[in-house]
Amino acid sequence: MWCAVLASKTVKANSAKALALVLLQAAVALSGSAAADVAVPTPAQAATPKTLQPTSTALTKRVIAPEDTAAARLLGRVLDTYVPKVLFEEKDVPWLGGKRSIKITKAGPAKLTSDADTITIAFPLTTALAGNINKDMVLMQINATCRASFTAPAQIVLRVDFAKTPLKVNALINVQAPPVMADCEGYQLPVQPLLQAVIEQQKPTWQNDIQQQIADGLMVLGI
Repeated sequence: MWCAVLASKTVKANSAKALALVLLQAAVALSGSAAADVAVPTPAQAATPKTLQPTSTALTKRVIAPEDTAAARLLGRVLDTYVPKVLFEEKDVPWLGGKRSIKITKAGPAKLTSDADTITIAFPLTTALAGNINKDMVLMQINATCRASFTAPAQIVLRVDFAKTPLKVNALINVQAPPVMADCEGYQLPVQPLLQAVIEQQKPTWQNDIQQQIADGLMVLGI
């Protein structure tokens, strides 16, 4: 489902992965330094009246949000290329006397934030269900085509252990399906439990694939 192991790809792919992982560490450092660059006045300084001066360009750059730094934006774009458009798809699965198909896709670009210990890659996911049912539902025989979809925020949280050699990265994916009903030609069928179950079933595979890709990239870098 995710991208194949980069170490076995071309030199160009390895270079891109190396760039991503170097920037990954830079983004962590920058996220901590962005707040440290903002000067906090001492009590004596605060008590002394001062004439307000126009905000300088340098000060504006120092107080910029960590996720809007150039390093974070560049790293976010690089990592975004490693998240495929289609994360999961299944077709013609038996369901309520009929069959269903489910497709989970990335619905927008990734955005990166970080703190001292973690890097978070956030992007929207769209989950779509289509199928048909043919079943006795509450004293009624329902034979209908069903459709449902939702878009929800997803997060990949990478926890970096810089004390390990080689570096160790654990990936955790967070996605919650909101309350959603399938429209079956007028009959409303709750499908949130089904869609959340599919997501939970796929999460270990997604997490392991991400961790393996990063581990392979770290081997390329020798760190």
